[in-house]
Amino acid sequence: MRDPLVRVGAALSLSLAACTLDSTNPTGTGGASASSGATTSTTESSSASGTGGMASATTSSDAASSSGTSPDASSSVASSSSGGPAMVPFCFSTKDDFDGYADADATFIALGQTAGPWEEDANNASDVTLVAGGRIRTNYGGGIGAFLELKSTVQLGGTCAITVRLVSTTGGDTALGIWDKTSDYTEITCFENNGTCQPLRAFGVNGGDVPLVNGGLYLGIVVKGTRLFAFHSGDGASWTLLPNLPANGVEGQPVLDLPVIPYFGQNPNSDESVWDDFDIHGIPASLVP
Repeated sequence: MRDPLVRVGAALSLSLAACTLDSTNPTGTGGASASSGATTSTTESSSASGTGGMASATTSSDAASSSGTSPDASSSVASSSSGGPAMVPFCFSTKDDFDGYADADATFIALGQTAGPWEEDANNASDVTLVAGGRIRTNYGGGIGAFLELKSTVQLGGTCAITVRLVSTTGGDTALGIWDKTSDYTEITCFENNGTCQPLRAFGVNGGDVPLVNGGLYLGIVVKGTRLFAFHSGDGASWTLLPNLPANGVEGQPVLDLPVIPYFGQNPNSDESVWDDFDIHGIPASLVP
């Protein structure tokens, strides 16, 4: 669980310009359906305020997200363009495999943050960096966590997913979560120990010990109505519901009653985690209760 002081800090004032980077085809889902889901929440305040993302790092500009309204979607479930199973649409139109920044942190800062959709917690910005291979390192530097988050907020409604790949972690508390930018957040956390998440928790529920696969896991949050579901995967294709969660998910209205942003990163213990593929790997709709 997160320390409530982790995300307290000064607000960022960022100048945004549209950019189109790192274009990829998300596995199975198109881009932009939103949903209203819910989970138990924990009080939290964040340093990053931003001004709302104007651009998607991988596709087109994120106008719907930046306005705080949910993207228009005729259906809450998107069909796979490859003829495969129907996939849950992503909640945010920003999709990023982080391969389009020339393996240079300065380029990522200029094009992914200053002029793009991402921002870091202000008090720990130097501890979030792009690393070779198109990946993001979040390294806890003491006193505050290291998180990368979208500038844009979306009012979720319907059914949608947020996914990311935890490539590796050396320990501590890694997290994928959603936050209403005021006081409430909820997340999936991995407390790494000896190559296993001990435990892998979601929305305050202990999901048990889950072995890491090649040092990491794919993590996914699905919002369906006012319910939240947590998934994990070893390969980004075969997903499993987190054990011990209620069959109908967890109530998340305290978070989802306002527009939310996603975030991922590292919390205490002077450890680090490496991340990749934000909203690239989709979750089959048939897996969602």
